[in-house]
Amino acid sequence: MNSSVNRRIFRAEESDDVYVIGGPLRLALAADGPMATVTDLIAGAQRRGEAAVETARDEAEAIMASARTEAGSIHEAARLAGYAAGIQQAEANVAACIDTMRTAARDGLAIRDGVIDDAMPAMARAIAMAARRIVGAAYRDDPSLTNEACIEAVRAAAGQQILSIRVSPDAADSVRATLLDLADYVRPEAGVDIGGCIIDLRHGSIDATLDARLDLMELALRAAGGAG
Repeated sequence: MNSSVNRRIFRAEESDDVYVIGGPLRLALAADGPMATVTDLIAGAQRRGEAAVETARDEAEAIMASARTEAGSIHEAARLAGYAAGIQQAEANVAACIDTMRTAARDGLAIRDGVIDDAMPAMARAIAMAARRIVGAAYRDDPSLTNEACIEAVRAAAGQQILSIRVSPDAADSVRATLLDLADYVRPEAGVDIGGCIIDLRHGSIDATLDARLDLMELALRAAGGAG
């Protein structure tokens, strides 16, 4: 076997000395041929070092690029997770606010209804008292209103036998002039105020006095206000 396969010959520059190097050391010294100068060795070593550095740089850049990609993926996943969590929390907060507003609205309605329930009886009494003053004054000032009230009472007694129509003495003449067909039944009575009449029937009577009609109005107002 040719022993030159495992050996490399080097020659020192500016010298005739020749060195034969074999074994593992030959593999570590870069040279293009079986014989090289020291300059050739140094240049070869530099080339090999630069290549190693370039390879290491490429590998480092690849690692960094992979790391950046991985970091971006992690960041995006975290952002999306945070966004979803934020949306969920916001929806929960909105739902809680809506529940609070609904509760406040219900409480407000309950308070309002309670105030109205408490105030309605007093309002009904006040309205009835005011109506008595205003309506009573209107009937005193306008006798025709009493006549109209008597006409309505007679209509209510239609089909029944009338025995008498009792009215205020101050309204008797006016009522007789209005109820010509029933004038003989008109009777003045001090206990009946201006504003209506009492019609006596064979089977009962109709109280159409102003006080009776105002009492019915007050009862309706008190019932509407929740009073007994």
